Amino acid sequence: MAHLHRKPFTRRRAIVSAAAFTALASASCFHDAEKDLDTLSAHLRLPAGTVSARWRICTLPVNEFLSLPGPTFFVALIAKLQMSTPDRALDALAFLPAGLHGPTPHPGTRFYPAWLSEREVGELRSALEGTSPTKPADISALCRKKHQAAVAIALGDTVLTYIVYFAGN
Repeated sequence: MAHLHRKPFTRRRAIVSAAAFTALASASCFHDAEKDLDTLSAHLRLPAGTVSARWRICTLPVNEFLSLPGPTFFVALIAKLQMSTPDRALDALAFLPAGLHGPTPHPGTRFYPAWLSEREVGELRSALEGTSPTKPADISALCRKKHQAAVAIALGDTVLTYIVYFAGN
């Protein structure tokens, strides 16, 4: 039987591997936001009154809420829809069912896009964890692609959407 020689897995190689994985897995959320409504509408039927949007499809490298050890196989479309008025933001979600159907994979705080304000990250995160007094709207009916979960919350004249896809889809 031939003897296979393995290089020892040194601490330095472990640190370099972890740093490379983190950079690759989380890089997509740190790019500038997309702003093209036509491309976004390929994923989501935009509610009436949508004036503009900032959005990005981000990898979910770590899921702090479910305490998964390591990377996940999920990506999320995170969008901030600017509505013409606060009433339009509320109207966009008024007739959709409320709530999530079980735990929803979401990124750790440090992986949310930089173009979301601290308040927006906090509100979205608490909605996804189920700790918000206001239940997010289930926007599955507005999604155009197969997804794992799809929710939205209204904050003033904006609607924050969060759609989770399995990376293989």
